[in-house]
Amino acid sequence: MTAIERLINCGICHRRLNDPRILSCSHTYCLRCIRENVSIHSNYFECPQNDGAKVSKNFIGELAVDQTACDMIESIALTDGTIPCSNCDSIVSEHWCSNCIRSYCAKCCREIHEMPALEDHHIVPLREKLAEFVPCKSHSDEKLKYWCLKCNAYVCSDCILDTHQDHPYTFIRRIADDLQKKVNDDLSKIESTLTRNLTETDTSITKINDEHQEKISLISNSMKFLKQILEQHEEELLRKVENIDQDNNQLMEDFRIRLQNELECLENHKTILGILQSSRDPMKIIRARQGFIDYTDRIKRILVGLRLPAMHNYHIEGIDQIQIAREKILDCGKFIEGLIPTNTNIDYSNQRLESLIVDYQTKEEWSFEKRYLTDQDMKIIADALKENTVATKLDLSQCKIDDQGIQRLADALRLNKTLKLLYLHKNQINDYGTQYLAESLTYNKTLTKLDLSQNIITDQGIQSLSNMLQQNRTLTILHLSQNQIRDQGAQYLANALRQNHTLKTLHLSQNLIADQGAQHLANALTQNKTLTTLNLYWNDIGDLGAESFVHTLQTNNNLHTLLLSRNRIGNDSAKQFIDVLKQNTTLTALSLHENRIDQQTQNYGKNILKIHKGRVTVNW
Repeated sequence: MTAIERLINCGICHRRLNDPRILSCSHTYCLRCIRENVSIHSNYFECPQNDGAKVSKNFIGELAVDQTACDMIESIALTDGTIPCSNCDSIVSEHWCSNCIRSYCAKCCREIHEMPALEDHHIVPLREKLAEFVPCKSHSDEKLKYWCLKCNAYVCSDCILDTHQDHPYTFIRRIADDLQKKVNDDLSKIESTLTRNLTETDTSITKINDEHQEKISLISNSMKFLKQILEQHEEELLRKVENIDQDNNQLMEDFRIRLQNELECLENHKTILGILQSSRDPMKIIRARQGFIDYTDRIKRILVGLRLPAMHNYHIEGIDQIQIAREKILDCGKFIEGLIPTNTNIDYSNQRLESLIVDYQTKEEWSFEKRYLTDQDMKIIADALKENTVATKLDLSQCKIDDQGIQRLADALRLNKTLKLLYLHKNQINDYGTQYLAESLTYNKTLTKLDLSQNIITDQGIQSLSNMLQQNRTLTILHLSQNQIRDQGAQYLANALRQNHTLKTLHLSQNLIADQGAQHLANALTQNKTLTTLNLYWNDIGDLGAESFVHTLQTNNNLHTLLLSRNRIGNDSAKQFIDVLKQNTTLTALSLHENRIDQQTQNYGKNILKIHKGRVTVNW
């Protein structure tokens, strides 16, 4: 299918468009095809391109006619001479009536315009229709020849003297020529940009394939070399072990043969003695006396000096370092994945967003909440932030921002000197985006609150944030709720809390932190002197983790709020919390509801705390 056929043919019936109607997605189909297709979905028509465009069944008739498609079809038909007669639909048209605004074959044109009421109609050959002008609606006897520059509307000669008097105007043809030149220039620029980017894309694909082969070859050769080293080393070790053990075996075998010979000699003397004893002749035994004495003396001398032969001793030094070697080997081929910034050569604009930013330039609060922001949109915002010196709050919650968009923002945060509050709640930020953000905030001196809740950050991303917290000196509130943080991530944060002296509030609710992670955090709070609020609501913390916080509260004099609701804490741990609250004078809020604490223990706690005049509020 040629480019022209794609433009003038319906994507459903694949024939030339008939009464073309345009959808919100800019795709065009025959009205008849749209109506017939509604039978698939009883209540609406959905664009076959699966781009999300839908039209309710009741509003299909109100779809706008694609006038550009109509004009293209007509222009092509005029060139081909294939416009059917508007009256009989069976013969090719030859004439155009400017008054009827219809095309007719010769016969129909003659018959229709023989009527007295129609005989004054202006009829021209169809091929000359392109030079005809449309009649003015206000002055039917005048043609639309001009364009009012003030009203941006078609006008006729009478309009210029009447309703558009003193308005600047020009010929429609001149406007059309100017528009044609501008559109051609714009299309040429777009084509150049797209062609350049297509070339760069092809180059990138070639580069990826070439680098793929190089990396595969490098990995294969390196692993082959490593295998060769290991095989040679194994062969050498086995050979040495085999030789030494073979020599040792030979020494033992020779010693064994010697012992067997002595045993055989012993058996011979025992046999001789037995035979002589059986003869009951003492003289025979006495005559053999010297032989027995000589044997026993000899064998005694042999046994005194008899020792196992000295064997070759050895041990395999360093074999126990295999695990360490494994880690070093794995480090030699560590796979590190990252994002390559997208090509920024393609011109992109979002007029609505840009207008909003213009309005925000003198305001302290910039809110883009619940707006779908692409990576290019984030670049527009980031570029504006780099220059702005007023904004203190930026709300980008629920904007579907991914790692590429966060990278744009991170670049801006390195330059912005005024932003204090940053909300990134409920986006699509994972560990890579978190790393970009953490690196930009490491030495940031203005941001005090960061909300990263409800993203897809795992322990790896938390490690980046923890490294940042050990250097950052301004952040006081950090929201990390509803991510994928486990015990390892909690340990990273605990390490950061030992070094950080500014963070006051840390939200970690609805994560996957269990007893081990809770123990790390509790132990860190024995050293941290600034954190006042710790939210661990709805994790997987049991009695071991709870007991760690009990021990921490015995010495910590800074924590004001500890939220441990909806975990797995039992009665014994709850009683320990009650006991420690008798001495702790700083904790004012403790949340323990939706745990495994029975009513009896809750009542016990309430009674004890009444005695202490309600200094701390416990949510049971």
